[in-house]
Amino acid sequence: MIKLKLKKYLFSHFFQSVSLSLFARAIGIFNILIIIPLIINNYTTEEFAVFSILTQFITIYGFLDLGIGSILINEIIYYRSKKYIKIIRTVVFQLIKFLSVLALILLGIFLLINYFFGLELLFKDIDEELLVSLSDNFPLLCGLFFVILPTTLIQKIQFGFLDNSIFHISEIVQKSLQILLIYFLVKYDSSIVDIIFYYYLAILVTNFINILLYFFIIRKDVFRNKKVIKKLYIPSLIKKSIFYFLGSIFFFFSRTIDTYLISIYGSYDILKDYEIIKRPFDIGLTTLMVITSVLWPILAEAHHKKEFKKIKKLLNTTIIGVFLAMILLSLLMVAIGDEILQLWIGDDTISYQTLVYVLAGSVFLLYGVGNVLITYLNSISVFYVQLVVYVILAFIGIPIKIYTLSNYGLSGYLAALIVILALVYVIPMYFISNKKINKNLA
Repeated sequence: MIKLKLKKYLFSHFFQSVSLSLFARAIGIFNILIIIPLIINNYTTEEFAVFSILTQFITIYGFLDLGIGSILINEIIYYRSKKYIKIIRTVVFQLIKFLSVLALILLGIFLLINYFFGLELLFKDIDEELLVSLSDNFPLLCGLFFVILPTTLIQKIQFGFLDNSIFHISEIVQKSLQILLIYFLVKYDSSIVDIIFYYYLAILVTNFINILLYFFIIRKDVFRNKKVIKKLYIPSLIKKSIFYFLGSIFFFFSRTIDTYLISIYGSYDILKDYEIIKRPFDIGLTTLMVITSVLWPILAEAHHKKEFKKIKKLLNTTIIGVFLAMILLSLLMVAIGDEILQLWIGDDTISYQTLVYVLAGSVFLLYGVGNVLITYLNSISVFYVQLVVYVILAFIGIPIKIYTLSNYGLSGYLAALIVILALVYVIPMYFISNKKINKNLA
């Protein structure tokens, strides 16, 4: 009877979360389809590169909190299963205070780096006027960026309570707000610095409103009681999150830094091509990862209930689905990729070789399968394996990327990335995940 209720609940939660998340991703896709052409067609290649690089830094929120935020999902699920509501409340409020202090410290460090070294470290051969504008506004941009850090906890908290749908609604509002703000900023000839500022401001505003509504209305039964436990939970959380934190850092430097590497060791023109080519695949993968974002809390819940057969079936089905979907998308881009990109950007001269589409599709297929496997390992708090893989990706991957990019351009860079991802990332993760599942089934 208990298993039947669990299956019914998870089934309902899964499809409710997926449907809202798909809608959020649709808005996100529309966001990209509108914003990228707006900036490409109204700003210089250098300004587009600055926008691409600085908005890529949104991904580092995942490890700026020392990985504790992601650990929080599993912690909340565990304490909920034990009905330790006071502990959840205590951990959440302690973590918000901790991240607020951490954000101030990081802000000070970044401002000191800018004061002594300037932004020349981040951008090469950039227009002097643009560099001055960025330098003048750096304290404001940096301040806004780090103020957002404590508010990113809301996603983890809501996922821990299996309230994914609430976060996805907030995400829909956030993406819609970004589209409106950037559209009007471009229309009224605002600077690229202003566009970056309001891009992040939309995140801060929607996160803050989400927190207020969630703490004081939706989950007021959990958070309205001011009595908390005196025990300090942060040290134990840091101890649990250290592998996730270190792994996230190396993952960031092995993947997200691609944009920076291309701009430094390639050119801004290659970066522009990369940003255009990858978008259809990135959109497809992001849509598929809707399922992955929902899987984490569901797999963690099923793990606590010892539903191991369900876990294996759900994991295998998701991997097959991601694989087939990315193959179909790759075939579509090979057939009519130029036409799709020309229609999107509004430039009839866009044309890329079939090989480039095949290579880009293969890269994102590997990222997709790897992401599913990572989600499973995260849900059972196995983080040390990821650390080893990401360290190898960083130390082996980045030098190879630099070499192939410098000597063979974008095609060579993508080909090298495929080999690295397959041998170091996807294949090891697949065997490790299967071993963990089969061990529980035995």
